[in-house]
Amino acid sequence: MIGAFAATPRYQGSGSSKVNPRELDRLLDTLSARCDVTYAPGFRLSGELDDDLIDEALLAAEDAEVIVACLGLPDAEEAEGFDRTHMRIPENQRALVASLSEAGKPVVVVLSNGAAVEVADWVEETSALLEAWLGGEAGALALAQVLTGEAEPSGQLTETLGLRLEDYPSALMFPGESGQVMYGEGVFVGYRGFDALEREVAFPFGFGLGYTTFRYDSLTLTDTGSVVTRDLRVAVSVTLTNTGERAGAEVVQVYVRNAPASVSRPVRELRGYTKVWLEPGETRTVIVGLGIDAFAFWSTPHERFVVESGVYAIEAGPHSRDLPLSGGLRLDVPRLPSALHDESTIAEWFADTEAMEALQARAVARTGERFALSEQMYTVVAGQPLRRFAMFPGGVLTAEDVDAVLAEYGRSVSAMLCPRRSSWP
Repeated sequence: MIGAFAATPRYQGSGSSKVNPRELDRLLDTLSARCDVTYAPGFRLSGELDDDLIDEALLAAEDAEVIVACLGLPDAEEAEGFDRTHMRIPENQRALVASLSEAGKPVVVVLSNGAAVEVADWVEETSALLEAWLGGEAGALALAQVLTGEAEPSGQLTETLGLRLEDYPSALMFPGESGQVMYGEGVFVGYRGFDALEREVAFPFGFGLGYTTFRYDSLTLTDTGSVVTRDLRVAVSVTLTNTGERAGAEVVQVYVRNAPASVSRPVRELRGYTKVWLEPGETRTVIVGLGIDAFAFWSTPHERFVVESGVYAIEAGPHSRDLPLSGGLRLDVPRLPSALHDESTIAEWFADTEAMEALQARAVARTGERFALSEQMYTVVAGQPLRRFAMFPGGVLTAEDVDAVLAEYGRSVSAMLCPRRSSWP
């Protein structure tokens, strides 16, 4: 066993979250109670590189069957009140991994850290990686049980581990400047951003391994109710088989790949999951239920969650980048009336048939002509606000036409953005 965290566990966060536990398990003790262990610290928690400690670790590992390297982030690397400037583990620990990998023994890394770290530049030098996070005062007992096979880990990542800090969608926005930080990812946070950018990752959202393996078969979809009556229910049925020699648990994850929408949406979103324990060779039908919210998004103009018509792909598998099963569900939903305002684009007006016909009627009554655009012209101007476009002289429409129809079918942008003070909470 190599690494200072084996004897000096990192089990909780720093700052005001710190507590004084009555008892504190150390991995060195809990693992020593189960097998013959030789220990060496391997590195300094201060981050200072010490070649003598690495040499001592290599000497201690000479007669070992397996090297367990306890690495991670020291207290000083992450705490409240400041941001980390990178996502690497300390250089002295990376140097230790490189040296241990040359010893010709399996190297199992146990990470103790409160937040994600980069692993891509050293994980290939290891035989296994156990992400332990900060496990609390009894976390070392659980780690010993997992390392020796007494317990099945079967945990899944709740975030994406990117290859580099620079690969994260938010990398260019933080830490901000002049006291300002822009949260610009919108809905593309975490795996949603990585998927939208088609960016490679070290370990994807939902990933996790145990001591057995599973096979996914035959996804079926059964839907009842409807979007219109808001009682839609979709039962996603998956056949799961434990193909290994040990009992274990699998988290069946169900993602919805969104239909083309009027707003930007993620490629897919986790919408349901369930954890299933199976004996060796056991096969079970697993059902994950989805409601109407699995297909909805928040519409700012309508100030409510909405569902739009289209074909939604429903995918199932062990994590967000491994979804072997897929089925399609078509939803037909009455179109919501547009919340048109004076900054609505030409494309948005053309999409609202009723309002556009009212506008055309005014144009015909005044000029005898309908407002029309060639395909090429529409491509050029579709994103322009119609009211501004109508202000150009010589056109079929006028700003007054637009205002008159807005009075009946829409609301002004000033009313949307600046409500009267008396209406605020």
